[in-house]
Amino acid sequence: MNKEERLTELLIYALLPKRIYNHELDMNTMNKFIEIVSNNLQYDTHTIRQKLINCWDNIGKENKNQRTIFDYMEDEVSNEEQR
Repeated sequence: MNKEERLTELLIYALLPKRIYNHELDMNTMNKFIEIVSNNLQYDTHTIRQKLINCWDNIGKENKNQRTIFDYMEDEVSNEEQR
């Protein structure tokens, strides 16, 4: 791993919120995060962090249209509100 890759990896972990940081990241996820950081260096850290969070939140839905437990919870809440 060269110096630039190591610095990018450190930046990713520094920007991740605790709910993501506590997970072990697989190589596909880490590669997506590296791509996001590399392609968005012109933005501030808040914007890059938000892009990382958005990527994390959508990883399970990519190409599969999968629903998460949170989608089902939102459905339950909206159904209760309609009653």
